[in-house]
Amino acid sequence: MTQNNNSYALVFGISIYDIFGFSYAGYRPYDSNPGKVKVSCGGVCRNIAENMSRVGVNTKFISILGDDSKGEDILRRAKEVGLDMSDSLVVKGGSTPTYLAILDEHGEMVSAVVDTKLANQFSHEELDKRAEIIENAEYMILGADNPPFLEYVLEKYKGKTKFVLDPVSGAKANV
Repeated sequence: MTQNNNSYALVFGISIYDIFGFSYAGYRPYDSNPGKVKVSCGGVCRNIAENMSRVGVNTKFISILGDDSKGEDILRRAKEVGLDMSDSLVVKGGSTPTYLAILDEHGEMVSAVVDTKLANQFSHEELDKRAEIIENAEYMILGADNPPFLEYVLEKYKGKTKFVLDPVSGAKANV
């Protein structure tokens, strides 16, 4: 990426508030298991944006968050590493996408619940409100987990920026 004072990479995708429960001893289903709980900010695109920012790439990240404490935590942590999320959509009364996983004493997942319902509220119109940011980006990095939305972005902004696509899995790369 060319680094001048005005150039930036734009990452667009989901932010997820991750909650992991680790069982200390033999995991017992249908019971309260002694262990520890860890929270972190996640989401493939959010992780990419944070890492780019940490290595000195001028990075803007557009995501969708609820106006809850989880969304506030994600924004606070982004600010701490110099990641610009100021153009993200914050939905009043919305629940920030959240992933909850329970892991056994070996670190193997035994159960998980993911709430990404809010992600579907980022419409074409909301994206187009940010057209200038997209068109001025040297690169736009996108997750490839929503093919109709991805197709819209690639068609609408073709020739206005360079795209990097990152599917979250091999299965989604074939879509």
